[in-house]
Amino acid sequence: MEDSSKKGRLRKYLVGGMTAILALGALAITGVVQANGFRGHGFGGPFGGFGLERALKSVDTTKEQRQRIWAIVDAARTEIRPMISDLNDRRDRLTALVRAETLDRAAIETLRKEALATADAVSARALEAFIQAAEVLTPEQRTELLEKRRSFGPGFRPGRE
Repeated sequence: MEDSSKKGRLRKYLVGGMTAILALGALAITGVVQANGFRGHGFGGPFGGFGLERALKSVDTTKEQRQRIWAIVDAARTEIRPMISDLNDRRDRLTALVRAETLDRAAIETLRKEALATADAVSARALEAFIQAAEVLTPEQRTELLEKRRSFGPGFRPGRE
C-alpha cells in the first residue's frame, strides 16, 4: 500500500513538473517571437502597432515608404500567424502525452523539436520582414530611428528624447 502511495505521489510530481516545463517552453517561444520583432499588429516591442506608425513618422518617412513597410509587416503577419497557432495544438498534444499512463519520451521529444523548428521559422520570417522594412528606409532614417528607439513606447511623442 505504501509503495503505491509513493508511486501516486511520484506521478503527481512528474505531471506537475511536465506542466511547468510546458509552460516554460511556451514562454520561451513567445520570447523568441517577440525578441525578433513580431507581434500580431506589426513589429514587437516599442514598434508594436501604432508605435510603428509613430516611429516611422518621427523619422520623416514618406507616405509611400510607410505603405511599403506596412505591406511587408502584413505579409509577414499572414505567414507567421498560422505558425504560432500551431503551438496551441502542440500544447494540447503534450498535455495528452503527459496524462497518459506511460510517458512516451520519444513523442515528447518530437513535440519539443517541432516547437523549436516553429520558433526558428517564426524568428527567421520576422527577421526577414525587419530587414525588408529597413531597406525601405534611407540610411539616415535608419540611423535616426535607432537613436530614437529608447524613447518609443507608451506616451511616445515624436521629437521627445
